[in-house]
Amino acid sequence: MTKERFEEILEEMKDLHNRKNNDYAGEDYLSNLKMCEAMDIPAWKGVVIRMTDKMARLMNLAKSNDLVAKETVKDTFLDMGIYSGMGLIAYEEFLSGDRKDQFSRGSKPAKTRNTRRKRSIIETPKPHNPSGQEGLAETR
Repeated sequence: MTKERFEEILEEMKDLHNRKNNDYAGEDYLSNLKMCEAMDIPAWKGVVIRMTDKMARLMNLAKSNDLVAKETVKDTFLDMGIYSGMGLIAYEEFLSGDRKDQFSRGSKPAKTRNTRRKRSIIETPKPHNPSGQEGLAETR
């Protein structure tokens, strides 16, 4: 790869981004990416989720060996590069406090792990007794 080709790719990404940004974001540069903040997910983490979608698409295209899909592979790589840049901007805003305050007003960030208590093998659930009276629950 030559330096010139890399710079050409950066220009392609810039052109593609500018075209798509008009369709998605409008005046607020990252507005479509910030929508996940309504669910207490920082915008930069929303970008990570979108990038995993792009990676899944790229992996499926790589498995298909479809020669027609070469243009789609190129587009997906360009999209991932664009998301990387926008994700970095969103992350920097988050760290600087410009967006961090969205999550400090009493709202809790989204949980990333299942915190339910696991049952042991010996423990069995109690049968549901809708009548509330002891001993009257039906068992089968």
